[in-house]
Amino acid sequence: NIVPNGHMDDLGLGTTFWKKNYGRSRLVEGAFGSANAIALKGRQGYWHLIGTSLDTSCGKQTDVAYYEVQAFVRIESNGISLECDPFADVKAVNRCPRFNLHATGYSADQEQIIEYDRISSVGEALLPYNKDEFNEVHGIFKFK
Repeated sequence: NIVPNGHMDDLGLGTTFWKKNYGRSRLVEGAFGSANAIALKGRQGYWHLIGTSLDTSCGKQTDVAYYEVQAFVRIESNGISLECDPFADVKAVNRCPRFNLHATGYSADQEQIIEYDRISSVGEALLPYNKDEFNEVHGIFKFK
């Protein structure tokens, strides 16, 4: 697991290594069976998300060429489960959750960004999507 507290097992760390660009994130104990989860409250658009950063040196130190990403998600508003459309436009508010991969390259002195690459949609919600259950979002990406 290259994401610190990626399984949300350490309650003391909570969402420390997770970022959000809108709303409030919090750890929810026992949300998915006996597993913990992250909740994002106040999400109002497709661009409101939870994310984390990967240290790119991880890919250089191992022979592992591919990484698997997996999460179980449910979309709610005020306790009511909502539908999503996996075929909706990428920018549609009702688009089902997905994983995006963003990579940033820095100069040797770490002072300047020298490249920025965004690889969209390395993982998608699997079908069928059932609004009343947790649904799997899954993908595999090459990391080098």
